[in-house]
Amino acid sequence: MVAIGAVVTTMASCVVDDESRPRSNVIGAGGGTIRSGSGVNNPIGPCADGTKIECHITVGKENDVLTCLHGERTCVAGTWGPCVGEFSSKSLPHSDEASSWVPGEYRALGLSDAGPCQNNPCDPYCQDFEETPPVDAGYEVVPEITTVWHAGSFYELLDGLPGGFVNKGIKTPCTKQADCQFDSHCLPTGSHGITCEDGAANCCMPWKPGEYDKTCALPDVSAGLACAKPDGTKIIPVCNRGYADLVPPVTIYVFPGNSTQFPKCEPDKDPSICHIPNGAPPIKPGECVEVSSCAAYLPGNGVRTIMVNGPFMAVGNLPDNPDYKPECSCDNNWTVWKGTAKSPCQPMQVYQANPIVKNLVYEANCPSGSRVQWGYLTWDTTTPLDSSVLWEARTATTNAGLGAASYVELGTAKATPLPNTQICSMAGPAECPINLYTTFGSSAARNAFLELQITMNPTTDETQGSKVNHWQITYSCPPAE
Repeated sequence: MVAIGAVVTTMASCVVDDESRPRSNVIGAGGGTIRSGSGVNNPIGPCADGTKIECHITVGKENDVLTCLHGERTCVAGTWGPCVGEFSSKSLPHSDEASSWVPGEYRALGLSDAGPCQNNPCDPYCQDFEETPPVDAGYEVVPEITTVWHAGSFYELLDGLPGGFVNKGIKTPCTKQADCQFDSHCLPTGSHGITCEDGAANCCMPWKPGEYDKTCALPDVSAGLACAKPDGTKIIPVCNRGYADLVPPVTIYVFPGNSTQFPKCEPDKDPSICHIPNGAPPIKPGECVEVSSCAAYLPGNGVRTIMVNGPFMAVGNLPDNPDYKPECSCDNNWTVWKGTAKSPCQPMQVYQANPIVKNLVYEANCPSGSRVQWGYLTWDTTTPLDSSVLWEARTATTNAGLGAASYVELGTAKATPLPNTQICSMAGPAECPINLYTTFGSSAARNAFLELQITMNPTTDETQGSKVNHWQITYSCPPAE
């Protein structure tokens, strides 16, 4: 009875505290600490810097389950700060044996067991999972970085190229793929942050590293301007902008600079021929490879025009091409060599990053005579630039039943656009913590199994990745109705 009385008293102090939740969940260190025997939550008047005072805030009340937070205020510059704190729990050892589980079900996949909520004096039935993934557990998107060589920026590629080649290979405004050579494609102004010249609605823009046409079910071959690496190696960047692998061998035609073939889809004059050899690794969608086997046909001075994957059937003096690969378009297969001095290769780091998805299953174990009620979700993430972490979940009465349930979006951790939600704590900011009872609805929120899906997204430019540092899920076991 003494214990129950203490709980009731604390509940009252939480209920009367209707202040807005603070924006921090870290209790500051240092300075003295004083106890508030009267349970004052909104002290007034001056204070000594570093002094602390106990406080309570109401997190929420759902279906007669009251959740509140026992925290502290810290005096800063003579003024009391917000009431801040966080739940904690003491992990409990496994008490059930695998043999007691229903056949066909499996142990919950959460990283830890639930334990009684500490610092929540209002709900004696509160349990929580506190999850901090190990460093090597894969809860961070780490971009892969490779170095490729190219002839400079897209517009540097064209600098020094005779105007006739530029005008034939890059048309503004563009209307079709044939208007864009040199590993570029026709896009509306503003794409990739590029504004078309002369106010054109569409213009040729370079493909981004790793980018490809998802509507093209075949390979689609293109080539960047040929260039010379610092060691003198002459290369042709050959790229696959289709959705299917480009499997060598691939034939490459090299024509004189004054040839009238550029940029025909079916040239009809005899070229010099080189290859990406048979047995070379497939070129994946969005990938480019450095082809050096054509160096003999790329002189130190003088222009050469280059077509990758010429037509299958002989046309005019052009030989048959038994290595022809069906592709989505032959209109973008041309590039140019400008001569060694005019085509120095530049190193470029290419970043590739893919979202990481983690799924964890939790079971709320409630004693006989009570029923689960999922409570709150909090998180701590790092999301540089426009990277993000999407939180979703679904519930079911059995573990096996989760597969048929639909995910519900719980929230997104992000730094931009504002508001900054990288940290969503029991003490705020607004919309935090995530109320699972209201998000799921009163029925689904009382199912024993919950599957959490965490999707970590990289930045749009794939140079940085998001990271999950910690999260917390609470539930209560109030008496069954």
